[in-house]
Amino acid sequence: MTLAALKDLLRYIRLRIRTLVGTDHYSPPEIRLPKTVLGGTPPGRSGSWTVALDRLTSESTVYAVGVGTDITFDLALIGEKAVTVHAFDPTKASIDWLRTQNPVKGFLHHAYGVAAFDGVAKFHANVNPDWVSATMLAESGSPEFEQVEVRRISTLMSMLGHSKLDLLKLDIEGAEYDVIADLVASNVDVRQLLVEFHHRLPSCSLDQTRTALRRLQEAGFRIFDVSANGEEYGLIRD
Repeated sequence: MTLAALKDLLRYIRLRIRTLVGTDHYSPPEIRLPKTVLGGTPPGRSGSWTVALDRLTSESTVYAVGVGTDITFDLALIGEKAVTVHAFDPTKASIDWLRTQNPVKGFLHHAYGVAAFDGVAKFHANVNPDWVSATMLAESGSPEFEQVEVRRISTLMSMLGHSKLDLLKLDIEGAEYDVIADLVASNVDVRQLLVEFHHRLPSCSLDQTRTALRRLQEAGFRIFDVSANGEEYGLIRD
């Protein structure tokens, strides 16, 4: 067993213990299918995601919401499937960083945030100045903020001419709960969802994660992967 695998095992054991005592949440996978870890720095670690790669083709529609300064997953997915990735992040830090990167065929950036409404929202800077991820949750961010344009997923699909999403990745610092509720309520056709839940943030809760997963399962999604720390989930819907 590699050191990285051992660390993941220990994280998983701690997660299960915390779940038993009620201080964390773990929903086990419901379906077994081939899956691949893509991206990360180093590969397979921070910034990586586990995806059901065989469900995608070069014609698939992929939305990746929340860029920050890490597109290793997006680039790896493009390399594997020659797919076009539509990436969304409206923050100045992310836009400035993307301008320093070499253009990549198949990677399209859109300067919109994603929310459960169309309009303008405050994105608060991270309380850790070394991190670029911003949050719509004032209680979980710093007092510093920027006002950015946000759109519902269904609105973005209409703008871009898409009727379904073969893969949707959400890493949006606590806004995922409202966005998932909106996705389900508006019956958006999403086939595969990768999402990081942020119940560790001060203004989020385990109940929100439990509710979000229940909504997704009631909408036909099944869990195929859970990260060792219990925050990243992979779900599939046929």
